[in-house]
Amino acid sequence: MFQFLRTTLLLGFFFFAITAMMAQPSISLVPYASGFSSPVDIKPQGNRLFIVEKAGYIRIVTGPNTILPTDFLDIDARVNSGGNERGLLGLAFHPDYENNGYFYLNYNDAAGDTKISRFTRSSSNPDVADPNSELVLMTVDQPYSNHNAGDLAFGPDGYLYIPLGDGGSGGDPQNISQNTSRLLGKMLRVDVDGGTPYSIPADNPFVGNSAYQPEIWAVGLRNPWRISFDRLTNDLWIGDVGQNAWEEINVQPANSTGGENYGWRCYEGDATYNTGGCANQSQYTFPVHDYASINSVGCSVTGGYVYRGQNYPNLYGKYIYTDYCTGFFWYLEPNNQGGYSNFLLGDFNNFNFAAFGESNAGELFVAGLSNGIIYHIQETSNLVTCNLSVLLEGPYDMATGNMQTALQQAGKLPNSQPYNHPDWSYLGEERVASLPSNMVDWVLISFRETLNGGSVVRKAAVLLDDGTIEPFDVSLLSGLNSVYVMMEHRNHLPVITAQPVNINNGTLTVDFTQMEGYTGAGTGQKLLGTKWALYAGNGNQDEAVGYDLNAVDITYWSPINGSFNIYHPADYNMDNDVSANDRLLWSLNNGVFSGIPKLN
Repeated sequence: MFQFLRTTLLLGFFFFAITAMMAQPSISLVPYASGFSSPVDIKPQGNRLFIVEKAGYIRIVTGPNTILPTDFLDIDARVNSGGNERGLLGLAFHPDYENNGYFYLNYNDAAGDTKISRFTRSSSNPDVADPNSELVLMTVDQPYSNHNAGDLAFGPDGYLYIPLGDGGSGGDPQNISQNTSRLLGKMLRVDVDGGTPYSIPADNPFVGNSAYQPEIWAVGLRNPWRISFDRLTNDLWIGDVGQNAWEEINVQPANSTGGENYGWRCYEGDATYNTGGCANQSQYTFPVHDYASINSVGCSVTGGYVYRGQNYPNLYGKYIYTDYCTGFFWYLEPNNQGGYSNFLLGDFNNFNFAAFGESNAGELFVAGLSNGIIYHIQETSNLVTCNLSVLLEGPYDMATGNMQTALQQAGKLPNSQPYNHPDWSYLGEERVASLPSNMVDWVLISFRETLNGGSVVRKAAVLLDDGTIEPFDVSLLSGLNSVYVMMEHRNHLPVITAQPVNINNGTLTVDFTQMEGYTGAGTGQKLLGTKWALYAGNGNQDEAVGYDLNAVDITYWSPINGSFNIYHPADYNMDNDVSANDRLLWSLNNGVFSGIPKLN
């Protein structure tokens, strides 16, 4: 899997690959959880995602940016994760996991060999596994350090499918993939319930043939790093990493009885590689798609899933995959010629995407190996683009009509939004690669279907020095005709539209700087002249400014370092000085400004 850029330049194929990447829909990758170390697998169980880390750890994600503090499993001491392609590589939950607590791992042991083992969930704590419960199903000798493959999956038949690479080196020097007395370079299929540690399914294609190991389900794979079953059709998809010219994707239809030979090392993709001693071409099963391994397109396919979720109908039925080296995402879908057509979904500039995951609801996630982020894949043609503007009292200079940059000059801005505060219900996380030169701060945007109702979605957004918000997209607004729009700052009262704002042709536009004052619901806004503005003072973020029995707002305004020559959270009037004027301003506004109805 983790082989790096090759030097072979097939310029004739480059033009074809780019030409085939021109169609919609497109996707965005939205950070879902972060802080992982080399995540290489994502598997669901219930409403949770289990993240496999290469070093030998499994961690549980219970929701956006919510990771349980205790590892589900730690077998770091028995995992050999040295080198690019070794480590704890794959996870599969038993179909009856809820009752028996069994799950299966694929990892390299201290000798570097592949070990397939069963572990058991703790009987007293569903968030923890028992590291001493290991039952080894098989150990497969690895002659080299690479091409370990590593995935595991239970098929719709209840059997465990185990893809194994060809043993490594380059070009399969021992011709292991075509050697049917060896397990390497094969797809294996075993019955984990029919014996201890397993039995051979009676309908495996080579049962009774002494020239084949009975576990073999299919032959001729090089490095099938990631596999998946289509949850609707039960077809098996195999992303097989190529040598130095072609990456390939194979599909085994649900009605297959096994026994396919996918051709390696005789063929790499559709092209010949080393046909010495090989059978007639008709004896091999060729990929449904291959693409050239050249610098600009890719070098190592990361197999994905057929999307069967409900949120993005334009993706439904499409097989989504990526390339580890370049970050191109594509999809395959059937064409009317009996094959598949390939289209570009997005270019994400090489974050080393190592594995996809499918939630129980069919939503797709992808793991960034190098940055440790798990992303939710969202389809952008279903997104609503938001164009917003606001006045932020203090930094906004009414005389010049521009935003001051005191916040930025003070070095207060983080690259990640800072709203993970216990007094806020928002726990999402947005990031910027680098701080825009005209960025003033982060603001929090909420959308409501009714003025007093719960939010449809909340999102942190970048406030620029001209009062505009950097445009952003929101998927959960698709299908709505209009929403109330609310904008908040950490220590400011919020502003909210008096009426729902129409969504027109996938675009939502709100210019708070042009809105006249109004009365009634939403009187938490502050007027600057005749326009609404975000108003400083809301220290505890309860959407009101005023004294209470706990003096909460006052507590938030305690001096930090005694130096107030720059912007400070206690600076109510935003004049770059904390003084008695700020205390007076707070007192005068006690009870004057009522709060926006608080979000649920």
